[in-house]
Amino acid sequence: MVHQALLPFNRQFHSKFTRNDKLKKMKNILKIQASTILFFSQ
Repeated sequence: MVHQALLPFNRQFHSKFTRNDKLKKMKNILKIQASTILFFSQ
């Protein structure tokens, strides 16, 4: 019963965590793209 009560909370936490992870990956990709553009434009 306790496990079932925690399920929605865990799901919410997990989705928030994965969203942050995706944002970090996106930022890293953008940084890499920006640095490669700068590198090739020199």
